[in-house]
Amino acid sequence: MIYPQPLRQGSRIAITAFSAGIAETHKKRFCEIVRTIENRGYDVSTLAVSIHSMIGWATVHCSNLMDLIDTNVDPLLVNTLNYLETPMGGSFTQASSEKHTIRWPQIEIDPLAYVVGEHNTTWKWLQKSAHDIRQWLK
Repeated sequence: MIYPQPLRQGSRIAITAFSAGIAETHKKRFCEIVRTIENRGYDVSTLAVSIHSMIGWATVHCSNLMDLIDTNVDPLLVNTLNYLETPMGGSFTQASSEKHTIRWPQIEIDPLAYVVGEHNTTWKWLQKSAHDIRQWLK
């Protein structure tokens, strides 16, 4: 696996979005996200999916692009770009959000709106027996 250098001013952030395009009502929010990223000194590119899969580049799965607004207060969302700036050989500890939401902020009305956690996040391990795993691998 090939790992890129950490982000620094002038780095290009390649946005890979398999889920959906940008609806007309979300254009202002998208412009705010691009502003947030460019204010940190990065160029933005949306051409990457075919390139990274063909040459084996490592990718990062992180916050939804439309959540990377600089008005956010959730530590996981606030620190996404900070994590990507970690120097080669450095490390960081990432934790899940303490709260999650089931409602998207009204970004059509306020492009600077941010996610407000309403429900405690809980995680649980899903364990299968060794027998179940062996059966699944067959």
